Amino acid sequence: TTAPPTTAPPTTAPPTTAPPTTEAPTTPCEPVCEWAEWIDTHCPPTVCPYDMQYSLGLSCYEPEGPANKTAAEIICQANGGVLVTLSSPDELGYMREVFGDDTYYTGATWSPADNKWVWDDGSTDGEDLLQLLGAPPGSVTKPCLIMNQGTLEASSCDIARRFICETPGEPGEESEDDEDARDEGYDLCDHPMGIECRNVDTLEVLYDGHAEDGVYCNVTHGFYCDGCGNYEVRYQCCYEMPTCTTAAPPTTPAPPTTAPPTTEAPTTPCEPVCEWSEWIDTHCPPTVCADDTQHYLGLSCYLPVTDIPANKTAAQIVCDASGGVLVTLSSPDEAGFMIDEFGDDTYYTGATWSPGDNAWFWDDGTPAGDLFDRLGAPPGSPDEPCLIMNQGTLEASSCDIARRFICETPGEPGEESEDDDTARDEGYDICEDPMGIECRMVGTNYVLQDGQTAGNATCD
Repeated sequence: TTAPPTTAPPTTAPPTTAPPTTEAPTTPCEPVCEWAEWIDTHCPPTVCPYDMQYSLGLSCYEPEGPANKTAAEIICQANGGVLVTLSSPDELGYMREVFGDDTYYTGATWSPADNKWVWDDGSTDGEDLLQLLGAPPGSVTKPCLIMNQGTLEASSCDIARRFICETPGEPGEESEDDEDARDEGYDLCDHPMGIECRNVDTLEVLYDGHAEDGVYCNVTHGFYCDGCGNYEVRYQCCYEMPTCTTAAPPTTPAPPTTAPPTTEAPTTPCEPVCEWSEWIDTHCPPTVCADDTQHYLGLSCYLPVTDIPANKTAAQIVCDASGGVLVTLSSPDEAGFMIDEFGDDTYYTGATWSPGDNAWFWDDGTPAGDLFDRLGAPPGSPDEPCLIMNQGTLEASSCDIARRFICETPGEPGEESEDDDTARDEGYDICEDPMGIECRMVGTNYVLQDGQTAGNATCD
């Protein structure tokens, strides 16, 4: 017999489900920050008194003359300076380049006791330089050193010749910013995150946010000051890096859950960031003088009286009737101004000799001071108790001679105005719609707040 065929029931393996795979999470890396090199795109100009046109470093030079050596020294001292010195190879090269065709007095005098040239201010700078230049020895008859078309020569001091006054200047405005640096070819990021400002000479470093005494260092505007010397800056730049990957531990799938509905977090507007700009002075008020006087210095006005020469007493009466006094020489600036404006004239000053004190006194009773000694004023006498200025030189004189005279009267400051439009026209970086203002008096630092008034002054 044959057994019937048997059919095995089909078998099916249960399905298997692989656990879901997850990518390792990514987290942003911290930005990398670094400081750029020190940058110096701008060197402050030298600001010279009396609009002098020639300068080297912080020294200013003004050709004058002709005059003998003594008169030349007086004029230079009145201008706050000295006869030119040659204290370095750079200064020598500059003088030869600018004044190489001229012959002029220098500030050196021969000392027979020391057998060498010495500068009139007593300094010894440049002694070796004079030897290297082959400066000849001086003598009793030729005790002055002149520069004759680039060559040093000994000379008499009594010859009227040109001379050059050397006076100290002041550093002008200094500014550094990232836009100028990029224009000069420096590789800087578009949005620096920090700044440091360093004085080139002293290496003193100011940090971001410094704002004192007119010196400003901040990353938004860069560096600015007026009269503080040369500064260099460096910027901090930060760069975003690619995302970093961190390994994640294996996970076990969780049962499906239903996430609650998501809602966006409420947003609140940020408070605006306010900051004060630098102090701005675009306009200096003129001096208003009585009788339309054309000559003034600061708040003093000077009226030359030419049509009625008078003796000293009559001159005092005329000036007193005008609300003033005979001209005083109370500072080197004023002495220099009078020599520049009235250097060709001879006129009475307001000084009188006091035999008891053996000194010059102003007509109001105050002593003339050591300025007269610096200007070389001679002593007076009972016969010559008045002091005159004779073509830039102070001399004792009789008070009875009819001469020209100059009345000095007080002036008033004229109109003063400052506004944001003018400041922008002058190149200051100011927002379009300022939210506040402060007004500060330059001489006293007295500050008016927005909306305040004081006398005729209004600040808003």
